[in-house]
Amino acid sequence: MKLLRFFAAILVICLAGLTACSKTSTPTSTTYTDDLGRIVTIQTTPHRIVSLSPSNTEILFALGEGSEVVGTDDYSDYPAEAKTITHVGSAFPSFNIETIVSLKPDLAVAFGYTLPDYATKLQSLGIPVIVLAPKDVSGVINDITLVGKITGAASAAKTLTTGMQNSLNTVESKIKGVTAPRVLWEFDGTDPGNPWVAGPGSFNDALITLAGGQNVGAGGPTSSWQMGTEDIVKADPQIIILDDYQFGMTVESVEQRPGWSAITAVKNGAVYPITDSDLTDRPGPRVIQGLQLLAEIIHPELFK
Repeated sequence: MKLLRFFAAILVICLAGLTACSKTSTPTSTTYTDDLGRIVTIQTTPHRIVSLSPSNTEILFALGEGSEVVGTDDYSDYPAEAKTITHVGSAFPSFNIETIVSLKPDLAVAFGYTLPDYATKLQSLGIPVIVLAPKDVSGVINDITLVGKITGAASAAKTLTTGMQNSLNTVESKIKGVTAPRVLWEFDGTDPGNPWVAGPGSFNDALITLAGGQNVGAGGPTSSWQMGTEDIVKADPQIIILDDYQFGMTVESVEQRPGWSAITAVKNGAVYPITDSDLTDRPGPRVIQGLQLLAEIIHPELFK
């Protein structure tokens, strides 16, 4: 874990220095392309921003833009200052459009792989919406760069993304050429015989690959799907990641599931809880720490 603490320290140092970076203003309208390929025109540098996902909130604060965030989704809780900002609902069940409009934002930063209905509504009301939908860590780095350009914090974004890219390069160099063990990533084990797992195209699937593992759920039909015990035993994961640990799932409960004692990960005691799943589930600045943590779990021999 020494390397994880090292990278965490680097990230903290980078973030601490961001507020000192100068902020530039956009004097005339500029067009940007978001992750969905949408062309969005921003009339001037935004100073009243609504963030519609926790990861977007973390990006804005990391770039020193926290003071200009006037609204967040209900789940934005990091950094601590985000908890005190006006909450505007959530994607599920819904955002409060009236509250968002009342905040008079000049930019909304949304999240999703398809254009959400609320984003379309906000656009129709004259509020420009940038949609972020990174598929992997490189995508997060690109999104931070994009948000930096839009908000006039390009210098801060450069500092942050350089540190993140260096950490990513280090992980990739360490796992290069290693054998990839089979990994099961569990999102929700409420139904222990059919837990929800990370499937193809999910952000977590990309993290497993980047950390030097092979996702046994990658053959599923969707990015998150219920994989039955029979299929899991057949896939025989060598490592099991419990993303649902914070919601009460334990290593002991997994070991006691009918039929799971035959799984290599269970037999070898390789069932690992993620104690802070925000590091791996939120595609924001802290995800590099999540990747490092995951790489240490999958290949502990490389991070002694």
